[in-house]
Amino acid sequence: ASTIVGYPCVLALLQRLPVTDDTLDARVTARIALGDLDVARDLLWQKWQGFEKDEFGGTRNIDNGVVLVALLQQTGRAEDAEEPLRALEAEFKVASRLHDAGFDWLTARVALARGDREAAIAAFDKLAKDGSVGNRMAGGIDPLLGDLPDDPRMQPVIKRFDANLATQNATLKRLRASGMSVEAARREYVAGLSH
Repeated sequence: ASTIVGYPCVLALLQRLPVTDDTLDARVTARIALGDLDVARDLLWQKWQGFEKDEFGGTRNIDNGVVLVALLQQTGRAEDAEEPLRALEAEFKVASRLHDAGFDWLTARVALARGDREAAIAAFDKLAKDGSVGNRMAGGIDPLLGDLPDDPRMQPVIKRFDANLATQNATLKRLRASGMSVEAARREYVAGLSH
């Protein structure tokens, strides 16, 4: 609750800034945190309506698309969610898993939007086994996750995410203390992620 206290102030500041992708995303996040789901939905719906084709284009917009679908579903406009959800699924069919690090996260979230918790849990489990730290799972503002983190089947997955984060933090701490150059530390760190 203490985190939410600052959102009205942040929102007031954002209202004075020009609308960019960054400020729009921040406004949506603040509105979700404040429980203004209808306003958050309308902001993303307006962005969706502004696209020239039925596609999102780019991970950031795809991520917004999944949030839009969740907001539409949760605010009584589930029928409107179908078109952006189909567009998301179409983009996944042509997206390369090798070029989009968020592909598996978004795939899991689309499974949730479709109501397929089993597929979502399996996708999150794969992410955890692949070394993901699950940063979007803990403490984030994501209306799509709902009570999924509380599902008993997710507990081993979340523990794996936590262990992966602990391993990454220990590696970063060791690299910082080693005295090697930033570039050398980065190379070693990135090489370690590929295992």
